[in-house]
Amino acid sequence: MEKNYDGSNVLLRLLYFCNQQKEVYFKRADVTEYLINSKIFEIPNKQGFDGNLSYFGYDIKRDIDSDRILLLRGKHLNDKCLLGKLNITKDINQIIVSDDKEIIKEIDLLIANKTYEAKAFSIKKEIIKKYDLIECDFRIYGNKKLYKESNKYYMFPGVLYDCINDLLLYEIVNTENIKYYNPDIIFPLYNYGGKYFKDKIISLQELGELTTDFSYFTYRNNEDMISEIELQNRSNEEIIKLINKRRYNIINKETTKKILNSVRLNASALRALAFNRDKYKCLLCEIQDEKLLVCSHIKPWKTNDGRLDFDNVLTLCTLHDALFDKGYISFDVNGNVQYSNDDIFSDKGIAAFIKNSRNVLNIDMNDNMKNYIKFHLDNIFRKEG
Repeated sequence: MEKNYDGSNVLLRLLYFCNQQKEVYFKRADVTEYLINSKIFEIPNKQGFDGNLSYFGYDIKRDIDSDRILLLRGKHLNDKCLLGKLNITKDINQIIVSDDKEIIKEIDLLIANKTYEAKAFSIKKEIIKKYDLIECDFRIYGNKKLYKESNKYYMFPGVLYDCINDLLLYEIVNTENIKYYNPDIIFPLYNYGGKYFKDKIISLQELGELTTDFSYFTYRNNEDMISEIELQNRSNEEIIKLINKRRYNIINKETTKKILNSVRLNASALRALAFNRDKYKCLLCEIQDEKLLVCSHIKPWKTNDGRLDFDNVLTLCTLHDALFDKGYISFDVNGNVQYSNDDIFSDKGIAAFIKNSRNVLNIDMNDNMKNYIKFHLDNIFRKEG
């Protein structure tokens, strides 16, 4: 399937960048700089081009230089761009995509999404007039405006459409200014057909604590409520799955590495994936309570190797994890438990616990996992106590 697009289309230029770099996480400034320096495309308005990139990526993190890092929206596009196998070429005045129908569909949805989000801007103007809000002469962050009525501040969330999951999402950026001014948030609500029908004003306290740089919310019509959606964890789970599936190496992918090596962003994502694989149960005992389960790395996180590799993690209860992490137990390549000679096992409580635990790891080990296990046995296991 082949489709031609306008050569000035911002999304297609972004896809060109991601495909060339084999990355799906990107900084807006990096995309612009790459396209300018490579002279592949003309960028007449650098600032405008940078801003437009936000329509096509989920905000994931603010970098140390205050630039945003975004994740390309699009399930099939992410897979192709990680591999650099998106069939995209540039002609004189157009960009040509020769790929399957799912790729074309996602591109068209993302292009339409910009129009959808622009529509939200005109709705905001209606609401400002409705409540007689006065625009403040400062920004709460970036180009985000704050509004005032009497002694109360108000702000609007960003509006974006999640074309993968068919959800309208609202984005709030967690900044010190938001905490300081404590504005109420005005949510414009839309029906399934995308038509605005009312608005809902909610205080920050009602929304709950903002724990990530960028928080996303959705309106649940059947409950008439705004609730947070774990977009970052869900998105990173998808990318981690792809990386494992494709055996993708992130070592030289600076922006992707920065995000995926973040403990805060990925601990819960990798944890969810490991628990699902291991049927939400410790691989050495019968403990199933998630509060007592750990996604345990075989080759430690600090080694910076295998951090996101499924084959390098095991679901263990907190006690088995502690014993494994400190090298009091390990495994041979057949999964048989190896016990250190340390006198820790003379403790009656631990001895009783071990007695009721399995002596073999309850998981099928492939060669890759066996290599991690061998590393643990050779380098971390306390053979002599």
